[in-house]
Amino acid sequence: MFNLNRHVHHHEQPGLPWYLLEYRTPAPLHWRHYYTYWVRAYILHELVLMEPMKRPQT
Repeated sequence: MFNLNRHVHHHEQPGLPWYLLEYRTPAPLHWRHYYTYWVRAYILHELVLMEPMKRPQT
């Protein structure tokens, strides 16, 4: 959760190791973003975990 602005880089290059991910915003996110995310995920349950993708049958 505290690396949200690096998470964008993960989606741009999913195979890149975590220690090479870079910030995609000029400065770390404001504390308000983390608080809002926490409330939406854990109190309001608006944000949920994604289901794993199903592999095609071969």
